[in-house]
Amino acid sequence: MEFRRFREREKQRDLALAKNRLREEEDKLELLNCIRDECQKETKNRKKDRINIKELSLYQVYLSRLYHQIKRQKSEVDKSQGQVESEREGLLEKSKEKKALENLKKTRLLHYKEYINRLEQKTMDELARDVALREKKK
Repeated sequence: MEFRRFREREKQRDLALAKNRLREEEDKLELLNCIRDECQKETKNRKKDRINIKELSLYQVYLSRLYHQIKRQKSEVDKSQGQVESEREGLLEKSKEKKALENLKKTRLLHYKEYINRLEQKTMDELARDVALREKKK
């Protein structure tokens, strides 16, 4: 039983770690999106102020790299979400196993108590019979 509890706590820890990693990956994605948005705003503002072609080209290359980083980061976020779901399912499975074992233990304990009660009742009945027989013989 202790082993089942240990395994469940282990799965809870794994789930918490996976959630933390997901949060970190989402934060990275959000940061990249903010950088991209700022760069796009800067490019628009610079275009109004007559930006030269070389500078515009640099902005476009930088934005292109940002788009690729964002795409990779989205992939990491999706991967982390999958890991969280996997860990959640694992925890659910371990919790079910532990609960089933606890229910089995309760059931066996109940059957054992019923068995002991029957034995006690049988012993009491035999004692009462023996006492009654002795009283009858007197």
